[in-house]
Amino acid sequence: METFFYISQKIMNPNMEPYIYTTDFVKRMDFMSDLRIFSTENKDESKDYFLQNFFYYYVIFDIRKNGKFVLLKSIIENIFCSDEFKEKIINLFCSIQKINNGFSRLAYIYKNKKAPIKISTDMFLNPIKKTDKNVICIFDSKNSCKYLFTINDLMQIIKKSLTNSPNFFSDPSECKNPYTNIPFNKSTLYNIYFFIRYKNYIMPELIQNFFMANFDLENFRKENLYIIREYAINDYVDNLEHSEAKDYIYTMIKTYYKKKINISDDFPKNKLYEIMKPYLHYYFIATYSLCFEKRHEYFHKLCYKIRRFFKFNPKFGRKFIKFEKCVPPGTIDNPFNKNVCKKKVIIFNDAHVNFYEKENDTFLTSHVKNEADYYDERDDDNDDIINNNEVDDDSSSNESSNETPILDDDGDDDGDDHDNETFPNFNLQSDVENEDDEQDEDLINRTQSVIDRIINASNQEDDEENDNDSVS
Repeated sequence: METFFYISQKIMNPNMEPYIYTTDFVKRMDFMSDLRIFSTENKDESKDYFLQNFFYYYVIFDIRKNGKFVLLKSIIENIFCSDEFKEKIINLFCSIQKINNGFSRLAYIYKNKKAPIKISTDMFLNPIKKTDKNVICIFDSKNSCKYLFTINDLMQIIKKSLTNSPNFFSDPSECKNPYTNIPFNKSTLYNIYFFIRYKNYIMPELIQNFFMANFDLENFRKENLYIIREYAINDYVDNLEHSEAKDYIYTMIKTYYKKKINISDDFPKNKLYEIMKPYLHYYFIATYSLCFEKRHEYFHKLCYKIRRFFKFNPKFGRKFIKFEKCVPPGTIDNPFNKNVCKKKVIIFNDAHVNFYEKENDTFLTSHVKNEADYYDERDDDNDDIINNNEVDDDSSSNESSNETPILDDDGDDDGDDHDNETFPNFNLQSDVENEDDEQDEDLINRTQSVIDRIINASNQEDDEENDNDSVS
């Protein structure tokens, strides 16, 4: 502000000594006397009016807190000034502002050129150079130093700030320099955006929408609530702790599958998270998405995929104990050697169907038709979907169904009937099909027996009627 006032004095009266803001009353009076002399000698009414108003606003009312545009607005909105006079004031203001911007640009170039590079590594501490194609140099005017960033690091920093959603409530935060924790100014955000655009990188959706909102956080939040929620869900699932993910998995199965599933507490948490992660992603979208249509779609997708998962392997998560022969060194392995020890081995049933197993066989025709084929209605068994059932996550809650089988090296149980119990076959698809065939055959036999009983009862009634007729 002081620079603008100094330049305006030099342009309108080069011979007058420039006034610098002070609280000294004598200097103020001296400047006012010089201003009166300038007003009597100056023939340009606009310059006189502008300087006097600027002085009174600047010196008397201290407009440094509001700015020069407050003064310009007060002159333009003055109903006693003609349009021609206002136009002269605007032209005078623009000429002063042009010179002021030129000096500001010169000072910025000088500071930027002389400022040292404080950080020359990326976020992974890999050395980078200013001349690299994917590196942008950001100047910090407050600290008079420069920082080097890669495009990918900046995109991740901005994305992390824009998707800030505590408890899935959208609350975008300001984009900050991670080394100083100072927010980027708006000019830096524009420089980052156009640098990404110039380098032909794929512009992230969030940054593009932030640019379209003029980098206004409040407008961006209002216009992108749905998108922010989707990104927050993806980020939450990707960074979920394995112990916390286990609880969500049990809740998901309890909500979307009717039959009781026993998953051992000793089942590796990281393995369970790796297998069930895509199902968790569908679960969070079906539960927390702001788009009702998307929630409905992913609800049916998840129902179908969970049924397919447990139909392929109903015994997923079970723990089996197997005893393998351990031959000591220097001994011969033979079936008559009674000194052979047995080694205890724990095996978990982790066989599962591929989540992305379905092939997109409509690629060549997907551009001419719009059909929702995310699940097969023929497999829609409503009996498998229930909201009030239990998932037995405690291995000791059901002794008969969740008892850990103990098997020897031949796959046989060490119990009394070890000849009839073998180590479970993990070719589970054929087992499920055989079980279905047995159930169908049993249903047919029971139906046939009911029909036979009905026919026999009918024949007995006919015989009794014939006997009565003969007696009569």
